[in-house]
Parts: sequence; C-alpha cells; structure tokens
Amino acid sequence: MRCVTCGEPNPKDVDPCPECGAGVVRGPRSAAELEAAFAAGADDRPPQAAGPLRVGQDFGTRYTVLKLLGTGGMGVVYQVLDRDLGVPVALKVLRLPSGDPRAVSEMKRRFKTELLLARKVTHKNVIRIHDIGEIDGIRFITMPFVNGQDLATILKKGALSVTRAVRYGRQLASGLAAAHAAGVVHRDLKPPNVMIGEDDEALLMDFGIARSSAPGGPQRTIAGAVVGTAAYMAPEQARGEPVDHRADIYAFGLILYEMLCGPRFMPKGAVADLFARMTAAPGAARAANRQVPEALDAIVTRCVQPGVEERYQSAVELVAALAALSRRGHGPVPGRPPAPKRWPLRAAAAAVVLALGGLAYWAIPRMDVKAMAVGPDPAPVVGSDPVAGSDPSPGSDPTRPLPRGSAKTVAALEAKRRASANAPGSAALRKDVAVYSLYAGDLAGATREAEEAVKADPRLVTAYVPLAAAAALTAPDTARIHYERLATVTPGGPSLAASGLADLALYQRRYDDAAKVLELSITNDAHFGNRPALATKYLALAEARVGQGRPSDAETAVERALDASRHENVLLPAARLYLTLDHEVKALALARELHARATEQARAYAGIVNAEAAMRRGQATQAIDTLRNVVEATDLWLAHFVLGTAYVQSQRYADAMSELEMCGTRRGEAAILFMDDVPTIRYLAALQDWMSRARAGLTVLP
Repeated sequence: MRCVTCGEPNPKDVDPCPECGAGVVRGPRSAAELEAAFAAGADDRPPQAAGPLRVGQDFGTRYTVLKLLGTGGMGVVYQVLDRDLGVPVALKVLRLPSGDPRAVSEMKRRFKTELLLARKVTHKNVIRIHDIGEIDGIRFITMPFVNGQDLATILKKGALSVTRAVRYGRQLASGLAAAHAAGVVHRDLKPPNVMIGEDDEALLMDFGIARSSAPGGPQRTIAGAVVGTAAYMAPEQARGEPVDHRADIYAFGLILYEMLCGPRFMPKGAVADLFARMTAAPGAARAANRQVPEALDAIVTRCVQPGVEERYQSAVELVAALAALSRRGHGPVPGRPPAPKRWPLRAAAAAVVLALGGLAYWAIPRMDVKAMAVGPDPAPVVGSDPVAGSDPSPGSDPTRPLPRGSAKTVAALEAKRRASANAPGSAALRKDVAVYSLYAGDLAGATREAEEAVKADPRLVTAYVPLAAAAALTAPDTARIHYERLATVTPGGPSLAASGLADLALYQRRYDDAAKVLELSITNDAHFGNRPALATKYLALAEARVGQGRPSDAETAVERALDASRHENVLLPAARLYLTLDHEVKALALARELHARATEQARAYAGIVNAEAAMRRGQATQAIDTLRNVVEATDLWLAHFVLGTAYVQSQRYADAMSELEMCGTRRGEAAILFMDDVPTIRYLAALQDWMSRARAGLTVLP
C-alpha cells in the first residue's frame, strides 16, 4: 500500500504514515472497499440542513448574515453583507467532525493551509478567496458573491448546447491551467463546484481539498479517507495513488461530457460507476448525443482515459486543443489529417501553428508565422514538462521555471523550441525562442537563449532586445548595459538601442531623459528614412511629453507617429494617447480604422480603445462587457490590464486583483508587448499603480 499524501510505500499498513505523518488511504480492490473508504471520507458526506449562523444576525463586527446559500460535507455557505466594503460576499463556515479531537485538529490545519494554497490561484475563471479567519470559535473564509447558479443545478434541466458547452469548457480549462501553473491541484472538480454567473461566465470554486503539486508543498488529508467525490473521481485517486494535475483533467472530461449529454445515468450508484471507470473509459459523448462534433468528442474521450499517460498531460495542452475548435466544436480530429485547401501562405502558416500547439494566429501580435511553420513535425505537443507539455530544447535547463504566460503563448514557445532543436546553430531561431520565452514569462530561458543567439551572431541586433528586456524586469542597470552594447554592434544598432533606453527611462519615470534620447534618435531616423522606427519613437516621445506636462507637444508627437505609419501597433497606442489627451473623437476614429482591418487582432485593439472611451464617459458596465469579449477571443495582456483598471473604477476590487495579479505573473508579455523587437517595459509602471489602487480598496490576508 502507499500513502496518498507522500506516495511512499507503507507495507505494514499502519496509520498514520511513518514517512510523513499524514493519514493513509489504502488502495481498495473492490466496490465494497471503495464504499467503505468513501464512508470514512469528509467530503462525500450528505449535507446537513442547518448551519451555525442565523439569517439576520451579525457575525463579528464586519458581517451581517443575509441568507443561507447551501450546505455540504465541508461547510455551510451564506451570503453576508461586508459592512466595511458595503458589498455582499459569500462566507463559508467550516463544518468540523464531532467526537475526534485529532480529526478536528487535522481539519483545522487542512482548512487553513490548503485555502492559503488556493489563494495563489489568480484567474478570471477562478473564484478567489478574500480572507480566512475565526470568530467566536467559528472558522470561515470569504470570497466574491456570484449571483448565478452552480452548473449542477443548470444540468438538472438537461444538456447544454454545443456552443455553450465549448465556451464553458474553454473557460474552465483556462482556470485549471492557472491553478496548475500555481502548483495547485483541485482534486474535487465537479458541477456543484462550478458557478455560472449572471454574465454567463463559468467560474471554478471550492478548493477546500486542493493540494500542492510542488515538492515539499503542503499536502495534508484526513486520516483513513478517500478524499473527493466518487462520481467525478479519477481512477488513480480512488486507488490511493499519488494524484497530480491529470486527475483534474479526468474530472474535467466527465464534466464536459455531462454538459454535452446531460448528467450520466449510474443505475448502480456513483461508487459502482467509479469502480467500472477504473478499468475502462466511459462511453463516448457522440454515442449519447449525435450532435457532438467528432473533434470535440475526441477531446472528451482523451480526458477520461483510465491511464494517466493516455490523457492530456497538462491543462495547457487541453486549453490548446479546445482553442483549435470552432465555437460549435468543429475542428481537426486527432490522427486524421484535414482536407487540403488552397489557402494563402499566411493562413496556411497559421494552420501549422494551430497543429503545433493550438495557437491562433491573432493571439500574439505581429508573430512571424512563416518562421513558426518551419521544421517540426506537426504533432500534438506532448512531453514531460508538467505544465507546458514539452521536452526542453537542446542546451536548456530541465529545471527551468515554468512558463507563466497564457496557454497560447506557452504552446507557441514549445513550437519554437522544437523548431530550434532541428537547427540548434541558428542564431535567428535562438532569438525567436528568447522572444517567446520572455513572452511566456520564462526570464531565465529568455536570457539564456538570447545570450546564445548573440554568441552565434554578435551582429544580430534583434537578439539584444529580449536579452535587455528580460534584465529590465529584475536589474535595470544590466538592461542599460545591454542596450549600450547594442548601440555599437552595427549601423542599425543605435536606433534600436535608443528605443530600449527611452523605454527604460519611461518605466522609471525619467521623462526628461527619455525625451532627450528620443529627440536625438528621431533626427537620425528621419535622416535615414526609417519610418517604422520614427513611428514607435514618436509614440514614446508623446508619452514622455505627457509625463512632462506638455499635452500640446504630446499631441503633435502622436500626429507625427501616424504620419510615419498606420500599422495597427501604431494605431492602438496612438488612440490610447488621444484618450489621455481628451481627444475622444480622434481616438474613436482610429478605433473605427482598426475595426475595419480584416484581422481579429486589430478588432481586439478597437475593442480596447472603445472600452477605454466608455470608461471615461462613466459607462463602466459597457466597458467591462467589451473587454471580457476581447479577453475571451484573444487573451491579450493589454486587454486583461485594461479590464483590471475598469474593475478598479467600478469598485470591483476582487475582480480587479484577479486581472492585475495575472498581468503581474505574465509581465514578460508587457516587456515586449507587440513582439516586434521594440521593448515596452514602461507598461508595467502603470500596472504597479493600478495594483496599489486595487489593494487599497480590498482587505486581504497578509
């Protein structure tokens, strides 16, 4: 037998485990033993009807109980008024076992440790815990109140439409990817733990039995119990084997099945159903509902395989598979090549990117899709990396930090790594891997790959940008040294170096220094007719003029930037600057120009501008709705950031912290926002300001 906590052998079958001191879950070998194990569990007990609080009473000095929301094995949930904030929140009271002091002590420890662990997860589709405390001997947590229904209640009415199931599935998979990236495994994913808000957004909640997937992390459980819910439990979890993120992927597959086909029929009960699932996958979703597309059915089938190695190996990989589908669930079926079509080169390259990692072409601005289409075999990204799902490229450190960017960004990075593996001596490919590593938040990987690119070709000026940008996030003086070195390598080096030095100065709010660097470089760029460089420098100069309190000069700089280029990466910051300068009419004209472009990215940019304009008019709800649509379609860092600012202005501080903290974990994207060899670390200065405002409006646990 093995301990479910540490996974170490326990041949004498003693309790507690001699290795870690936690309770031992002994692997059941029959349905009857499973029944007995679940009977000892704390999380599958029938809910009790009453809780310790009464409607209308004050709970401490801060909360007033408004209504009972629900009860379960772990606790009772109330809607309460937070009098300090003046808003309703959800308050969950811990239900303690009676008659066993050791079990009570263990449950309190688990409640605190594992909920603190769950607070690490910051994502718009995960309900984040606000506070943990104890009043009059009653331990509780608070979290945002979601005005909606849980998914189990919705599914009582039957299956959802395929479009709605795909939308919820994408949202939940994205939330799971964020949890797993933070080292948290949910372990009790089920429809009652999914809330559908009034905005029809799926939210993952109740990490009450979550555990850390990080070595040495808190990993406690209740003595002698199988923890979880039988109807959605992975086979390895029921056997008492060590559980990782793939157990959540299994449960996700069962939930997606029920969204497509309705609640599963289990005539012999949930435990007997689990016992059957331990040896064979459930029936195909398409067999129960012929409206389920083959590609979507294949995703469900892969999630619910009894063997962990047969499932998706990471939530990132699952997110990529769902992203490759259309809204109605159609797409390439794994193992079946798509029918050939006569597509333009750009579209064909984007299709190769999808095959490599599920990355939509528009998800990352100005990507070199032709370069991404070179080299690797277009097979699904599967490997040993516990989050990204891929083996490291030659020369990389297998213990490198896990990427923190969006799932699409990480998938793109893995595709670049594979391409680089086929041509390990290519400085250009090394540089590309450095850029994608930076964008995915792997700063050490970005630095390493950029250094290798510079070593292979010291005159490759663009390789210095990710090298300096990665350094700027932790050591600005080192970044300055890299930019100064860049200015000496080729005749084109000084122009790019000036952009980097000015960006660094703007980040540090040294507006006069930034303006001086930019004015001199603009003169040189104009002499050589370098119009793209002129456009980006005039935009940066406009930002410096705003910081100097010179709005008229800032407006002139914006107009000169637009004279030099009408690229969408110029139109977006120009429109945002116009809004800063109170020229809404000009900003909205640029938004219309962006929307008229035939790319999803340009339309997303238009949405960002329109949302910011709406916020300035006091139309926060309209702005938030627009930005949520942009985020769902593109997952752009800037869209998340602006959404966070909208939440702050609407006093929705918990939502604001979720968005802004996510932007902080994905700060590598802000450092090179448009992926066009122009550094943009200055965007992070504003992020810090808005996070401070959000924290000031929200009481959180230190």
